[in-house]
Amino acid sequence: MMRLTLVLLLACGDKGGGRPVAMPMGSAGSTGSAVATPEPPNETREVWAGTLVLPADLRDIVVNFVERGGTWSATLEIPSAKITDLALADVALEPDAIRFTLVKPSMPAANEQFVFVRTGATATGTLLIAGQSFPAKLVQLKPGEAARPAIARPQTPRPPYPYGEREVTIEAPEAGVLAGTLTIPAGNGPFPAVVLISGSGQQDRDETIFGHRPFRVIADRLTRDGFAVLRTDDRATGKTKGAIGSLETDIGDGRAAFEWLAKQPEVDPKRVGVIGHSVGGIVAPTIAARTQKVAFVVALAGPGVPGWELIPMQIEAMMVAAKLPAPVAAQIARAQRAVGAAVVKGDQKAIRIALKASLVEVASATGQPKPDDAVLEAVVEQKLLEVTNAWTVSFFKSDPAAAWRKVKCPVLAVIGDKDLQVPAVINLAKTSEALKAARNRDVTTVTRPGLNHLYQHAETGSVEEYGAIEETFDPATLELVAKWLVEKARKP
Repeated sequence: MMRLTLVLLLACGDKGGGRPVAMPMGSAGSTGSAVATPEPPNETREVWAGTLVLPADLRDIVVNFVERGGTWSATLEIPSAKITDLALADVALEPDAIRFTLVKPSMPAANEQFVFVRTGATATGTLLIAGQSFPAKLVQLKPGEAARPAIARPQTPRPPYPYGEREVTIEAPEAGVLAGTLTIPAGNGPFPAVVLISGSGQQDRDETIFGHRPFRVIADRLTRDGFAVLRTDDRATGKTKGAIGSLETDIGDGRAAFEWLAKQPEVDPKRVGVIGHSVGGIVAPTIAARTQKVAFVVALAGPGVPGWELIPMQIEAMMVAAKLPAPVAAQIARAQRAVGAAVVKGDQKAIRIALKASLVEVASATGQPKPDDAVLEAVVEQKLLEVTNAWTVSFFKSDPAAAWRKVKCPVLAVIGDKDLQVPAVINLAKTSEALKAARNRDVTTVTRPGLNHLYQHAETGSVEEYGAIEETFDPATLELVAKWLVEKARKP
């Protein structure tokens, strides 16, 4: 998942900046004479509603265009922040294109440029800011029509729900306090239950990304099917408290959530399972291996190979999807693999050497000049901090197979065939191999066609597509997971 630190005017609601819109001015009369006020020029107005796909969520906007004397001007509204009349510059409203810029005089490098390709009453494009781009879409409103989102997340559940929910807090290791939501089916329990565990990076209880809320979608479906479902905010996110640690911290938090859930009066403690997405697919089997009380495990895009092998695998897959020649992608992946191996050994000198070599390799493979020594050293220092923090080191050292070899309960492992972050073939093979070594005979592995890491129908599977796709989670895969869980949770 992506972690961005950009300061977006449209995200924070700053009113600073923006060129004033030229307005027609009448002439005031002078003493003893009357001066006729000229008629205002003919003008054309168009109103377009838009949606920006920001890293965490969606942002709806309204753009008011005015044409006078052949020149277009425009102002911007941000309804959720109650901001109106932000003046826009460099405005163009053309039959096949729309462009405008939100200027920031004090931070010109952070000017927000909007560029759209127009097709009739819709326009699709991007918000460009500080070298980053975010998907955006506009739709033209009819006269008098109320503003509406241009991009929707139609699968996000909306209340009222046919089940109960309550806010919960859970004591966790290392002075952590997990905050989350427990959804409980209607009717009499005790019910089977599952804990949802998110992937890498700090995510909220809904695993929100680009306005998608996959964990809310999953929890809604499973609760309707008779499961109590617990989902929590990660540390330093939402209402959860506690310091971010290593992968062991995540495992400890997941186990605390599982054990708390099993003790709830509405829950049958013998029918409590764990669903992990991405790196959560390492946490889930580890909890199952250590407690032997987990009733069933679902790994959604769960890795089967060690972390230090997975990262080069991701890099290679993403570069090939981005149309880089396969030999070049493989060359860059080999250099990254050397970095991971050095991190696992914990040899600081070897890590520096591998980092420097990987940077030179990337430059060479992509036809760029070799960075000079000063630049190279500066980048190595920055990257060294990234690859030697506690979480990254623990992830590089992780081996999911070691946990899977101890899992005896029923397992469902599902990966999309366009998943570039956890490529399906090798990761499912390694998971299956480890479960076979555990003599676990209740194992189902599935490769889902056309789906990316988030279980969206995708063209390439690249991260850049995640926000532009309206689908949050493939309904057929959700049906597969739900039916499998109902089967495994059925009382003997």
